[in-house]
Amino acid sequence: MPDLIEDEIIEIKDSFIENGFKEGIKTAVDSAINLGKSAMGIVTGRFENVNQMQTAVKTGGIIDGISSVLNYTINKIVDAEKFENAMKKVYFQNAKYINIPGFRKGKAPMNIVEKYYGAEIFYEDAFNEVATEAYDEAIDTNKIDVVSRPTVDIVQMEKGKDVIFTAVVQVKPEVELGKYKGIEIKKIEYPVKDEDVQNEIKQMQDKNLTDLHC
Repeated sequence: MPDLIEDEIIEIKDSFIENGFKEGIKTAVDSAINLGKSAMGIVTGRFENVNQMQTAVKTGGIIDGISSVLNYTINKIVDAEKFENAMKKVYFQNAKYINIPGFRKGKAPMNIVEKYYGAEIFYEDAFNEVATEAYDEAIDTNKIDVVSRPTVDIVQMEKGKDVIFTAVVQVKPEVELGKYKGIEIKKIEYPVKDEDVQNEIKQMQDKNLTDLHC
């Protein structure tokens, strides 16, 4: 823990030197917020981002270990009959919009539509229909704590054949708590001199004056 705080102080000090009073204060505030949220994450098990997890790990003695945000691959096969039924459902939902020469609008049979446009015309919506159900079922069955949208890769999708696809998601990492009771944190003070305040005010005045002349 002391090493982490020392690193934070060095970063804040460098920011004051390189970027001035205003940016230095901003760095100090951001650092304090990040440390605070990391500490809350330790208690609740919830982190907003990987940086907060890494900060929690660096605190030493609070967390013994934490897994990375892991990728979990879901492999699913949807049988051909189910996919065929989904295609029929899509056809009936969209038939009224389909124009085929020789037929009144919306009256062309499904097999005629497939010959005219190709069966692929129904694939995307039919896949979304069956894949969503299969994906949700896999999440519930395997009790996966997902923290991202799935990246889907279609391995096979063709009328009369099983649909095969994979979905890669990120899952919540596991946190292993160490000894955190009784840890003391040294209060960090940021002394501000009058001349620092005056310099900042002057910089703001000069900037505003420049903006007026533009």
